[in-house]
Amino acid sequence: MWRPNQLSIDLKMDELLNQSIRKSIQDNPYLKSWVNPEDMRRDVWSRLPSWQMTDTHDAYLIAAQVRRTVISYHRKMTGPFGWTVDFSKINHQPGDPVSIEEWIYFHESVDLLTAREKFVFKMIAYGGFTVEGLSTQTGISHVTIDCLVSNARSRLHELVRKGR
Repeated sequence: MWRPNQLSIDLKMDELLNQSIRKSIQDNPYLKSWVNPEDMRRDVWSRLPSWQMTDTHDAYLIAAQVRRTVISYHRKMTGPFGWTVDFSKINHQPGDPVSIEEWIYFHESVDLLTAREKFVFKMIAYGGFTVEGLSTQTGISHVTIDCLVSNARSRLHELVRKGR
């Protein structure tokens, strides 16, 4: 049954998904060169549950599915028929993983974070939220969110370094 407000919720979730995909592709140098955002959008939508999305919890589900899709794409790049890319020519931010294997490990390691760090990191890194936007949505202070994201990134980089 269609409700008048459902259209605005669907549009909001659709925009959240588009924003999340743009950010995920932009933040991953391997994906930036090879992934079409519309293809990724179709992949993510096809894996989301079919119920009506209504709140921030559903936005978290979108972010989680974008993360799984990012990992899947990274794996496709390294498989026996993986995409070819000259990794030495890709610009890396200081502290970022430098190989495709490290990028996969980085994204898989998100599940090793504490529950609060994982939630905030996923919403910022995969959900397309800004610190301010997430603070407004959840009521968590900007300072706390900044601290959680910083701790999560430090821990992820430490895990990648140990995994080498």
